[in-house]
Amino acid sequence: MGLKLNLKANERLVINGAVITALKPTSILINNQVSMLLERQIMRPENANSPARRIYFAVQCAYMAEEVEKPRFLAETETYIASYETATSLPLVKVLLQQIRLQVGAANFYEGLKLCNSLIEHEDKLMQLAKERVAALSPPPESEVRGE
Repeated sequence: MGLKLNLKANERLVINGAVITALKPTSILINNQVSMLLERQIMRPENANSPARRIYFAVQCAYMAEEVEKPRFLAETETYIASYETATSLPLVKVLLQQIRLQVGAANFYEGLKLCNSLIEHEDKLMQLAKERVAALSPPPESEVRGE
């Protein structure tokens, strides 16, 4: 049994480096092993703006790269993972980083990307919590102090 994808009109995906656009709603069946990402799963370089997102982007590049290019992106992935491991003391983050490392090391890039998504979600929650705490500690605007 292959992988069945239902695509909307104008939805794009990348299969083994080829960009494919559905001209109308369609279903496709992929019967063999390919490197494939839907457009919504692809991170653009400018969006790799946090530690977890940089790891996702490096794994994505390794996944989609030609064999000759993979070592560069695998090295970047390892650099980002090691940097994040050093910077964090959170056990959950360390476990996710180790799982990503294992999946990528076994060339299970798609599974690695799914783990990266979990890491990004966790990172986003932490950033939101930090913003809320900073806002709670910030003094009120002068207009509130003066009673305006």
